[in-house]
Amino acid sequence: MDIDLSLQDYWRILKRRKWIVLFISGTTFLSVFFYTQVQTPIYSAQAMVKFEPPGSKLPGTEMTNWDMWTQIQTEVRVLQSVGVAERAAKKMGWSLEKVQGSYQVKRVEQSNLLAILTTGVDPARAAGLANAVAEAYIERDLEERSRHARKSLEDVVARRQDLEESLQDLEEERQAFLEKHQTTRLGTSMASLLLDLESRRKEMMKKYTPEHPEMIKLEQRIQAAKSQLSRLPSQETELERITRDLRVNEEVYKTLSRQTEEAKIALASVVSFVTVISRATAPLNPVSPRKGLNYGVGAVLGIFLGFLVAFILENLDISISTLEEIEKVLEVPVLGIIPHFSTDKKWGSLLAKIMRKQRYPTDLFRSLLIFHHKTKSPFIEVYHSLRA
Repeated sequence: MDIDLSLQDYWRILKRRKWIVLFISGTTFLSVFFYTQVQTPIYSAQAMVKFEPPGSKLPGTEMTNWDMWTQIQTEVRVLQSVGVAERAAKKMGWSLEKVQGSYQVKRVEQSNLLAILTTGVDPARAAGLANAVAEAYIERDLEERSRHARKSLEDVVARRQDLEESLQDLEEERQAFLEKHQTTRLGTSMASLLLDLESRRKEMMKKYTPEHPEMIKLEQRIQAAKSQLSRLPSQETELERITRDLRVNEEVYKTLSRQTEEAKIALASVVSFVTVISRATAPLNPVSPRKGLNYGVGAVLGIFLGFLVAFILENLDISISTLEEIEKVLEVPVLGIIPHFSTDKKWGSLLAKIMRKQRYPTDLFRSLLIFHHKTKSPFIEVYHSLRA
């Protein structure tokens, strides 16, 4: 049937199908309600760290936007790496797979801030994981920054230990030589004098040229000391060699000791480029399920489905229930309406039921009904109006 429906027709359909609408709406809402109630609450925590690239605050060394964006994106990948996740897993006592699937990293727009977002069924553990990831990231960054200084310190310490062994061997060799050759005191003093003169010459060469009078005098003294040493016995020469090696090693040892302290200071002065802006705290409310949103969606969806089913059933109903539908189907005008009137008499009501049940002709049914009504009854008046 091609019948245009008005708002009154829609209202009539909804009133006639109200129980279906209420049933479907209620069932849908209750389904959403119970589904929301049985869901496990999921909590989310957030920790925020700041990455300050090297030289970003120094005048004349400012990083461009492209460099900053690239550096920050690199740090996001570092935060999501296996190395950081392994450190956080050790802190939490979890497996690597559990940690990697429980957090994600996002960059705060137009800034060098990184947000660490964690999810879990336990709010305290979710916050603990976010803080553990931030701490692991800082430890990893500090370790990378201090790697060069630590390597330098290890090399210097190793060289100093080797030199200590060499110095000990030379001292033992010199002591044994002196005990064996008691007449070498002069050679020892001359060797020491020669080393002192050579050290002084190195210092003076930083200030004077070889033609300077002081340099010439010092050179003459060095040559004289060498001449005297050359006239000493072979034992004296050997003692001079040992003494010279010992003095050289001592100077090198002093230099390495100074470098060791400098390397320690450099290692202690290394700082991480990452700082914690805000630590995660245990969330009070879950992020999933969102009960208010679910209840609202359930109510709207229930009403929509109720209306939809009501209109579908109405469209499938091929019965004629309005005057417009009668005139449309029969293509004749409606002259009047004879409503249904129930009779107060039990016999008449029973007779009507029997006549309907046995499906007697309509004329007989109407004549019997008219017969049992009074002349002035509304039922008779309807027929009079139709006849008129």
